[in-house]
Amino acid sequence: MSTEKAVTTAALKAALKLGALNGQSVETLASMLDTTPRAVRKLADELIEEGTPVCAHPSTGYYIAQTQAEVDAVAEFLRQRGLHSLTKAKHLRDAFAGATPVDFDQLEQEGAFGL
Repeated sequence: MSTEKAVTTAALKAALKLGALNGQSVETLASMLDTTPRAVRKLADELIEEGTPVCAHPSTGYYIAQTQAEVDAVAEFLRQRGLHSLTKAKHLRDAFAGATPVDFDQLEQEGAFGL
């Protein structure tokens, strides 16, 4: 796997194609730019902050939006993912709030914590 190196937003913008039908996986883009998927995601976020309508979705990959419908579909995906993450955070807090030292001892006996 490539190591993360300095790649510019301009390089990513040049590599991105127009429209969801031309989306590329983050792995493909990372390979093209000789960097890591994490760096590609960070650059995509920077492009969005600069005003470039970069879209990403598991089913289409990364691309520059060609239509409002593409933007709306990705925005809805992000909204749903955000709601899912917030629900998980609530369940995590609820689980910890109800835990007692006995619960942690039981978890350890059941093989939790990698011990």
